[in-house]
Amino acid sequence: MGTTILMITVLPYFLPSNTSGLSFSPWLAGRVVIVLAGFTLGYGLRQTIGIAIPASVGALPMTFLILTGMTSCYLQFYGLMKLRLAK
Repeated sequence: MGTTILMITVLPYFLPSNTSGLSFSPWLAGRVVIVLAGFTLGYGLRQTIGIAIPASVGALPMTFLILTGMTSCYLQFYGLMKLRLAK
């Protein structure tokens, strides 16, 4: 899990659309602040929301992820199947 968080934190710096002009260290420091704030604030928020929302709602993110994957697969296959030979 730590490796995944590290990849999500660091890899966007290397995207071609990164036009911020910051060097790597200040850019990474900003990302680390955002990640740490998400961890600290997220725990208290989960505790507060967990009282009002039933436990079955916890499965919704994975359900949406599966539906998104199925839709993406369908659209990609549809795009391949509709290809025609050039005349």
